[in-house]
Amino acid sequence: MGRAISLHLAQDGAAVAVWDVNRDGGKDTAETIAKLGGVAIACVVDVSAADAIAAAVARTRSELGPVNILVNNAGIAGFCPLLDLTEEMWDQMMRVNLKGPFLCAKAIVPDMLAAGWGRIVNISSSSTQQGARNMSHYVASKGGRYLL
Repeated sequence: MGRAISLHLAQDGAAVAVWDVNRDGGKDTAETIAKLGGVAIACVVDVSAADAIAAAVARTRSELGPVNILVNNAGIAGFCPLLDLTEEMWDQMMRVNLKGPFLCAKAIVPDMLAAGWGRIVNISSSSTQQGARNMSHYVASKGGRYLL
């Protein structure tokens, strides 16, 4: 999904910073954008880590300029019955799926305020309206994105 979004934004003329925990996946997406005539960089980023986000923001601003579109697409999923769900499993889901978008928005919104324009797209899940069996931690983390 992130690759498709990145390609579409590049096709529409945006310079794209592909942030991905998967070095090869992010690099491949950025190279594909460049081959199609767009501008892109790849940054390896764990969105649950503020220092990694700060480094990616600094590199993005340095190479592409201020950020005015943020797509919070990073996420993990997992299936586990509630009674078997550990606190660490819950916390990891929240760090990536909920804290990550918060940290990214907090780091990038100053660029949008300075420009007087910006867009944040938070990718959520239909499971937040319906629920999903054995996914209480996932549903909670994705539902929280509506509040950002």
